[in-house]
Amino acid sequence: MTPDQGMERTMTDHGAAQQLILRYWNALDRRDYPAMLDLLTEDVEWKVSAMCEGRAAVAAELEKRPSNMVVRHIISNIVVDDAPEGQEVFFLLTAFGRLTEDGDKPPYPLELPQILGDIRATVVERDGQLRISRIAASPVFRAAHRP
Repeated sequence: MTPDQGMERTMTDHGAAQQLILRYWNALDRRDYPAMLDLLTEDVEWKVSAMCEGRAAVAAELEKRPSNMVVRHIISNIVVDDAPEGQEVFFLLTAFGRLTEDGDKPPYPLELPQILGDIRATVVERDGQLRISRIAASPVFRAAHRP
């Protein structure tokens, strides 16, 4: 393999890891939990809104989310590094959220973000598919008032 081929493969791997992260948060925002859970390994370490071990525990945690909660996540400053087990993905996450009331329709009034945090995720290949094996959030800023 030439150096150019190695660089091309690395960029492809990094792009695939980045797409996985974006698909994960997109599925969460749409409340498409089956699609989101399918992007996780069976033994995932999930430290986002709670600490969970395993896909089933994450699914149980997601079911606790209020049905009237609307959230959108903005992902930025993505950095992907090679790691022994796959790729480490670092990024900033900004979340806007609102609890809706009967009859509320978008567009909803926009308020300050609910949270801005550093996220670290490990992306690995399992059964020929990229999956998230670990994801951890470290809040940096949190709104004084949360819905």
